Amino acid sequence: MLGTAATLGTAALLLGSLGATPAVAAPKASACTWTKTTPPLTPGATFGEVHATDHHGGAAGLIKNDPALPDGLGSWEGGAASLDRPGAAWTTLKVIDQNGSGTYVVNSTFGWITGPIPGILVVRDGQSLPTPGTFSVDGVLDIAENGDITGWNKLGTSTSNPTTQIVRWNADRPTELTDLGEIPDFPANERPVDADEDGAVIYTIWSGSGPKNYVLRDGKAVALKKPAGLKNPTVDAISNGRVVGSGSYEGKHVGVLWDNDGTVTLLPNSENSGELKINKSGTIVGSGGNASTDKGIPVWQLGTFVKWVGGKGDIARTIGDDGTIGGLTVTAAGAEEYPEKGIPALWPCG
Repeated sequence: MLGTAATLGTAALLLGSLGATPAVAAPKASACTWTKTTPPLTPGATFGEVHATDHHGGAAGLIKNDPALPDGLGSWEGGAASLDRPGAAWTTLKVIDQNGSGTYVVNSTFGWITGPIPGILVVRDGQSLPTPGTFSVDGVLDIAENGDITGWNKLGTSTSNPTTQIVRWNADRPTELTDLGEIPDFPANERPVDADEDGAVIYTIWSGSGPKNYVLRDGKAVALKKPAGLKNPTVDAISNGRVVGSGSYEGKHVGVLWDNDGTVTLLPNSENSGELKINKSGTIVGSGGNASTDKGIPVWQLGTFVKWVGGKGDIARTIGDDGTIGGLTVTAAGAEEYPEKGIPALWPCG
């Protein structure tokens, strides 16, 4: 256990409010026909994008509410948009995950002369809720349907014991953080990549021989296999024990699936498919590249290519457990931005 009831006491208010609606069944890609919807922006906003969904129609992500400031936080429910936190100077926000209650978790970075300062936010119904504080949790990776939050805490320094501690903020024990294990000799500037609902965490460690990928579950790190011919594989996401990522094969940048039975598959039609996301049923989406890509968003069911969804300028950021794809459509003005920006987009599994 980390911390004390005094330092984490305000968490009781939060964890009591995180209970989700019943989990939805996760359809396979073959059961989905995707038609794009365009959630609105808040008044005065210029850009927005969906980064997470609540698996039954709601979503969360970023809204550019002031052209002179970084992106703020936005959410969508029932066809309406909410600016949950305006953009602020020197502050970078990234929505990580959302559960069925609509609660979403965010990593924030405040950059100043002394260097970036990490922090986390937990948001529900437009309100930022109490958190353990950056002294206990440096970043979040997942919020489970029952409200449990998995994150990490950096220990040591870049030159002395650079260890990353994986922690679980338990919905049923709001004054505790549970230690899920440590990643020793993990460079101070590296971060774990993603977490599953059970707290299993994926990460990549770079060395002179190239990257090595691991799943840390129940305090034990298990290395992911690297097929012959696959170079420099890295991981992107994990769900229901399955991991997706990418690497180089025969000179092409391709997507990779590590299934939970130990098999490794190079995804067909995945050349330059960008960052991959996966849901509980094994539906995988690629971010699609950039606005010049006219094929849209690639979709796979496990190792089988299914179809392209959308078209030119459509980019996926997430795939919900109800089959909803979330992301954005790059606009003419947004194509001049880096990274590209546009209007928020959802593709429900109809």
